[in-house]
Amino acid sequence: MSVLAALSSAGPYSFAQNQFIDVAAVNKADARAYRTLFRRVNTYKALTDNGRAENREMPYLKEGIVRRLGISYQDFEALERIAGECESELRPIQTQIQWTVGEFRKHYSKANRNPQDAVNASSKLSDLQAQEDAIILRYRDRFRNAIDEVVFQRVQDQVRMNFGITLSAAQTAESEAK
Repeated sequence: MSVLAALSSAGPYSFAQNQFIDVAAVNKADARAYRTLFRRVNTYKALTDNGRAENREMPYLKEGIVRRLGISYQDFEALERIAGECESELRPIQTQIQWTVGEFRKHYSKANRNPQDAVNASSKLSDLQAQEDAIILRYRDRFRNAIDEVVFQRVQDQVRMNFGITLSAAQTAESEAK
């Protein structure tokens, strides 16, 4: 990796575009992109395991991810393990999200429109989303530490391109939300 590429990817300032990058927006976009990648890896693993149980091999699912991301099978095994661990840690938060939405729907009916209920539910959901994002980013970093840095940068580019939104779109969405 060149020094310029290392500096531009490491800090909040984009030399290529000569502008500051909103790190929070990048992290939010990365959390969404890696959540999608981890879900896809876990779904493909479940399909492969089910196929194996039914004597139908599906190696093309694994091979598709390996080719698309440009990683080795050893790196894929690390990705698969980390994606599974991430999913396990996210399950209780997903349960809390479902419960919060269910409670809101139950109590916030046409007959009982207390605006404070909406504020409380929104605040709780925002907190849960922030927890989920932090977990996903932590597992992204674990994946980064499990593979070669040059390979990770290639994967990062592919994940952002295939599963994420562009950084400029993330910055626009974040600035509009403020």
